Amino acid sequence: SVATEPRALPKLMNKIKSCAGLITRGSERIEVIVRNLNQLAQTGDMPKQRSCEIQATLQATLELMGHRLGQENIKIQISETPTPRVKANSSELSQVILNLMLNACDAMENGGSIQIKVHQDDDHVQLDIIDSGPGVPKDIRENIFDAFYTTKESGTGLGLAISHQMVHDWGGNLTLEESESGAHFRLK
Repeated sequence: SVATEPRALPKLMNKIKSCAGLITRGSERIEVIVRNLNQLAQTGDMPKQRSCEIQATLQATLELMGHRLGQENIKIQISETPTPRVKANSSELSQVILNLMLNACDAMENGGSIQIKVHQDDDHVQLDIIDSGPGVPKDIRENIFDAFYTTKESGTGLGLAISHQMVHDWGGNLTLEESESGAHFRLK
């Protein structure tokens, strides 16, 4: 066959090297995803973390979202200042961030951007997630944290309600801020 002829071997070796590189990069990506999923899926049987680093939790969550963000042409703009550890469980914080990011992606059907700002405000750490989507209509703003309230065809109406409760349990607040465009959620 042509593939076994001596002059075809360099071309065949290049294809093999290329495939091996793809396999290596793919397995590294799988390792990162599994590590991040493990962090996200910590069970209630595990001891609760009393504090976590918000930047590390944010980065792990963004790694999980990487594929979807790329597929939907959504750009992330991060503005961070060094912050102390926050009084929150890392896996729960990741769930809250993931939920806010998924909602932002759902709202931006043709791509867009999400701004993420992390900074310290007095004795609190503040995380703002601001998308370039259509925003939350005024007539439903007061209902978005209610359990089972949804505007999505396949939504359960539990994501924001659970996120709001988790943040409240840490002694924090999750609010929808006034915004000229897009949705602006603040986690404090």
